Amino acid sequence: METEKILIIVDFQRDFCNPQGSLYVKGSEEALENIKKFLEENLVKEVILTLDWHNYDDESFKVNGGQWPVHCLQYSEGAGISDELMKIIGEHELPYQIFRKGDDPTHEEYGAFEKKIQMHNSDNIMLVNHLETSMIMIKPDTEYVLCGIAGDYCVYETFKNLMKHGIKPRVFMDGMAFINQKSLWMARHSLTKDGKAFIGEKFDLYER
Repeated sequence: METEKILIIVDFQRDFCNPQGSLYVKGSEEALENIKKFLEENLVKEVILTLDWHNYDDESFKVNGGQWPVHCLQYSEGAGISDELMKIIGEHELPYQIFRKGDDPTHEEYGAFEKKIQMHNSDNIMLVNHLETSMIMIKPDTEYVLCGIAGDYCVYETFKNLMKHGIKPRVFMDGMAFINQKSLWMARHSLTKDGKAFIGEKFDLYER
């Protein structure tokens, strides 16, 4: 019997996935099509959507001395989740949860689930962001699959955070888009070494 999965989709927001977005990541359209196919072909019981959730005074923005253009401002259009992705989730009648990160302007928070709170009298883990303004319950005995934008930044750091908390997600490479294509090779090495398995065929990676 196929195991039910929870799909974690990192930062599939308009500023990243729309060509008119302020920090558009090439390959997002292909990644979205692959996510759609994954949902059609796999037993997914829930989706977790992470959001970059910045204030305008965020120190990572170029206007404040950082390296990135202004993006994913709280409640802005650019911070919104892809309409097409939400339509796909709705068509499959999948429950979903939202996890926000990056709302501390003085702390760089690429990855979701930075900290954890162990629940009393339970094996479940409460994962929270840096400011503990967003939280989500994780069940260690559940299969988690990870994808999203950008594979070499927010997805990769989310992967590392999950591993740190004892959660070993499977990695859906075809459901990712990367800012720097060369970093695919770094991600491939690191995720192959640390992760449970890949799902996908990018660079002939396919391990069930």
